[in-house]
Amino acid sequence: MGYTTQQQQRQPSNENSPLLFVSSGDSETSSNDGKHEGGTINSTLVITILVVTIGSSFQFGYATGVMNNSEQFIVQYFHDQGKEYSLVAWGTTVSSYGIGGLIGAVVGPKVIGEYCGRRATLIVNNIFLVLSSLFLAFAPVWWFQAIGRIFVGIVAGVATAVV
Repeated sequence: MGYTTQQQQRQPSNENSPLLFVSSGDSETSSNDGKHEGGTINSTLVITILVVTIGSSFQFGYATGVMNNSEQFIVQYFHDQGKEYSLVAWGTTVSSYGIGGLIGAVVGPKVIGEYCGRRATLIVNNIFLVLSSLFLAFAPVWWFQAIGRIFVGIVAGVATAVV
């Protein structure tokens, strides 16, 4: 057909143009040296970048700091049941998140991602999320919580490395 859609008109005229800039259609403003004059910033891309960067920061910051607020209640819960939860055990539980993050970031994409692809890797990653929730919620002893935190770290590490 002999017409062009509005979307086709907005496509950059330079194949080497980054996605951030949308060409105004003037071939003189686009050059192959990477400089763009007269282009506008694509608002959808900017919003996506902001949501992803801010959203992921909150996710990992929350997972790191969530244990601090609940320390008193978790330790008291174990002591009420006659179980020991020492300061060393608490420190091990909290730091297990970082260990899991390292494992997930290094091993996850290489092992799971190599065979499954990004989408399937993130779906498989949810298995660790469910396991971590079960270990943390129904922990009969402190080291179950540490294992749960390792699984949460694996989830965060895989998500960081794959996405």
